[in-house]
Amino acid sequence: MKKSIYLLLTFTLCSMENVSSQESYSLNYTYYSDERGDVATCFGRCSDSADVIIPPYVSYQGYNFKVIGLSEHAFDEDDGEPNYLRSISLPETLESIGHHAFSHCNKLQFIEIPKNVKEIGYSAFYGCHSLKEAIVNCSGIFPLIKQNNDRDQYSIFHWCSSLMTIYYTNAIAPQNWVATTRTYVPNKDAYSSPYRSITSTPHIIEMITFSESTFDYTGKIPNVSWTNNVEGYSASLDISALKTDAGTYIDTIPVTFTGEHPFVANIPYRYTIKPIKLTAKVNNCSRQYGDENPQFNISYSGFLNGDNESVITTQPSVATTATRTTDVGDYPIGISGGEAKNYEFVYESGLLTITKAPLSAKVCNTSKTYGEQNPAFTIEYFGLKNGETSPAWIDTPVISTNATATSDVGQYDITATRGVAKNYELSSISSGKLTVNPAPLLITADNASMLYCSTIPNLTYKCTGFVNSDDEEVLTKIPKMQTNATQTSPVGTYPIEVSGAEAKNYMISYENGTLDILKRRLTASTKDYIRAYGEENPEFEISYSGFVNNEDERVLLSKPQATTTATKRSDVGTYKISVGNGEAQNYEFSYIDGVLTIEKAYQTLSWEQDFSDVKQYDQVELLAEASSGLAITYSIEGDNIGSITKIGTKQYLDCSGAGEAVIVAQQEGDKNYWQTTKMYKSIKIVPTAVQDIIIHAYPVKTIYDASGRKLSKLQRGVNVVLMKNGTTKKVVVE
Repeated sequence: MKKSIYLLLTFTLCSMENVSSQESYSLNYTYYSDERGDVATCFGRCSDSADVIIPPYVSYQGYNFKVIGLSEHAFDEDDGEPNYLRSISLPETLESIGHHAFSHCNKLQFIEIPKNVKEIGYSAFYGCHSLKEAIVNCSGIFPLIKQNNDRDQYSIFHWCSSLMTIYYTNAIAPQNWVATTRTYVPNKDAYSSPYRSITSTPHIIEMITFSESTFDYTGKIPNVSWTNNVEGYSASLDISALKTDAGTYIDTIPVTFTGEHPFVANIPYRYTIKPIKLTAKVNNCSRQYGDENPQFNISYSGFLNGDNESVITTQPSVATTATRTTDVGDYPIGISGGEAKNYEFVYESGLLTITKAPLSAKVCNTSKTYGEQNPAFTIEYFGLKNGETSPAWIDTPVISTNATATSDVGQYDITATRGVAKNYELSSISSGKLTVNPAPLLITADNASMLYCSTIPNLTYKCTGFVNSDDEEVLTKIPKMQTNATQTSPVGTYPIEVSGAEAKNYMISYENGTLDILKRRLTASTKDYIRAYGEENPEFEISYSGFVNNEDERVLLSKPQATTTATKRSDVGTYKISVGNGEAQNYEFSYIDGVLTIEKAYQTLSWEQDFSDVKQYDQVELLAEASSGLAITYSIEGDNIGSITKIGTKQYLDCSGAGEAVIVAQQEGDKNYWQTTKMYKSIKIVPTAVQDIIIHAYPVKTIYDASGRKLSKLQRGVNVVLMKNGTTKKVVVE
């Protein structure tokens, strides 16, 4: 754009060299630029009866301006002024018509509004009493009727008393459109309710009426019948753009109306092209039982216009309930789900015939043991399907043989009558063989036993496995029994062998036995013994009972031992003498234990002590001894010379008095010793003055008498002199 400012110029075209002029009218323009480019709005004046043509573009100062609007009151001819405007041609570039643009143009009989007009001002054709026809090509906005303080605002064709016919050519109705006596519209659906009616009896008439709206698909453009409803006009239309495929459509058909004021209307045409029937038929087929279903084939009929299967967008699905395991018979093959452009499927099911599969068979060879019932006979099949081990039977074969449980060893024929299978054609059943094998017979040597150096016992056997009530009488040879053991064989296990038997219908096996030579019982015993406490145990002697074959203890691997828990210092009592630990190859020991009795021992007393020089206040240790080492009991008989005092393990005679007495010593015995006889010692105690006992340290640790003799113990009644730091204190020991 060459301008960015708003430019407003008003001038008369006849005075402009770049604008053509008409003698009977003049056109004035307002020029400006906006987002639409260089545009202009127009208004004019007529000086005489005029047929005005407004150009789509005008030039100004070397630039082209598109005429997009008519100004307000552009050709307004007020009451009382001459009416000059007879007709006007508006450009296709026009987008708006201002209000009162053609008010009171009473000579104007026809108006055509271009298709690009988006807005028309109120009272645009107010009072155009001669206006008879109007062609409205736009779908813009018509004004609403308003009342205000300044001036009433009316619809565009208000007070157009002669306006009998309006032609609306756009498929979309303008907002707030108006109707009159004959209002021709493209379709009544879009123009169903006018905002306002000019006349009292408005009629809304569809320009074209189509006879048909539904067609069958032919592959060609539908043959459309229609009726022109516009009076005074002939109509022609082009249907070459209509669809040919099946579907429902709304196409806008341009219809050219030829008459006094030719025009083209866009007529919406609603129509449906229906798909036609296309038959899809599944071809019949067959297969044998157990096979996979074959590929199902479909035949089509009904294609038109050179169409073929390539127009099928979704192939029909073909299915049957029959599978590999389905029984012989006829089964429908269903078809569905196909889609094809312009066609509607019709389906015809097919038939799958399942026939019997070929089958041959043979009775299986089998065997049994003599005496057994016949086994269950089986048939081996050749040609089974689906992992089957036997066919389903309508008539089951019967299998038989002449062998019984008592039939001898040998071979026997097994035959089968031919059966009828449900899904197989059975050609034959070959015979088989039943082999009767010998029954197992086990001859077992009975185990036996004997004592060492005894006579060999009779060897016996037993038979296990006889059938059919047979017993040892069927043995044609009696078994032989033998062992390598002799009467003098040492203890051990020796085989008993059995062999050499024979029997009809039996397969003999043998199981050897054993002869156990057992140890003889040999009794080892010891007698009872007695000793005194403290003595050593005596040597225990063992005697035997049970040797055979002139044998004695020299054949023993280990001689038995006699032992006891008692020792030299064991207390008085009885103790078991256990005999055991003997070992012999051919003897089993039995032991008889003895008893050791320990009795109390005698003890002696010795007392070699001199009591000839004992004084009053002496303390004399008593030194009698028992041979057992047990403590001695002392007592004093006679004058009250003192008492017996025990200090630790020693006993003393405290000579607190003077006189003569007898000291008695005795060991009284215990659980292991008898008491001793008593021993007596005479003693005479000489009186003496009180001696001071000097204690050289305090507290007292060592005690001395007045003569400096070390004393072992303080005695009662003795004066004690305590000395400490040169101080002497005399104390009497209580």
